[in-house]
Amino acid sequence: MPHHRVLPDNVSTQLLAARYAHLDLFAGIEFASLAPLLAGCPLLDVEPGELVLEEGDANRTVYQIVSGRVRVALEGHEGIPLLTLEEGACFGELSILSQLNVSANVVALEHTQLLAIPDEALWSLIRSHHRFAVNLLEVLSGRLRVTNDRLRDSLQAQRHYARAARLDPLTGLYNRRWLDEVLGREYRRSTRDGKPLSFLMIDLDLFKRVNDTHGHLVGDEVLRILASRLRNAMSARGIVARFGGEEFAALLPDTALDDALTVAEQFRVNLGENPIATSLGPIPATVSIGAAERSECHSPRGLMQRADAALYRAKKLGRNCVATNATPP
Repeated sequence: MPHHRVLPDNVSTQLLAARYAHLDLFAGIEFASLAPLLAGCPLLDVEPGELVLEEGDANRTVYQIVSGRVRVALEGHEGIPLLTLEEGACFGELSILSQLNVSANVVALEHTQLLAIPDEALWSLIRSHHRFAVNLLEVLSGRLRVTNDRLRDSLQAQRHYARAARLDPLTGLYNRRWLDEVLGREYRRSTRDGKPLSFLMIDLDLFKRVNDTHGHLVGDEVLRILASRLRNAMSARGIVARFGGEEFAALLPDTALDDALTVAEQFRVNLGENPIATSLGPIPATVSIGAAERSECHSPRGLMQRADAALYRAKKLGRNCVATNATPP
């Protein structure tokens, strides 16, 4: 749960301005007039992967991002990314203005601080500050434009996905067909918006040895458990799919290569230190991971090929490592 902190009643206007003046809703407003309302609003600390708002919630709070980033997603917090909101932006206002429940899920992408403004304070700000009302309208109009574009793309994709199976029956992850299509869509979006997009190829090292030693049923169990751990590890960043056999892929929207390498290395180390708990007992496992980023490639296929080449390099380096590829496809 988010950790709440409330500023003391005697907090100075200068401190409030230093902390909150960069937020979208307060642009152009004299902070002396805001101090009485904002001093009582809690500051929330949210950890990566933590759900702030869930679809269907009866929300009565506007959240301003003081620092960090959140992702707005459909179909659960692991679902289709709708947009990423960064420092200065706000969310939650639509459920108050429309008096409807929350229509999407909001999850923190990193350690995030949120200024929580209750609906009574919001309405007081709207009534007493014309500039605040204008700022709110500008935020809403911009959000609606972005949301409409993303919803149109998302709904078109969903209609297509409904006509084809999209889940791998063994692991419950998305399958290769789904991955190919969503990769193309996210590649176009990240190119259009100038945002990073990273892609990981993950291979379970020496998996044939597991099948030969313990049998294919235990091998399937290892794949299912690995898939679950991989999905949990990547849930705050992106979406995991089964690429085929013992190979998996992770699509990480709005994630630069350095951050993707950190996520991949953390997963590799954690897996190596914590054997897979099967019905026959713990089985040690390691993975080789190849990483690539959209800016280094010229097409969705090129991004996948570059990550695959990086995975091949990781295997040549002796397996159980994370690698990139220096030669673009």
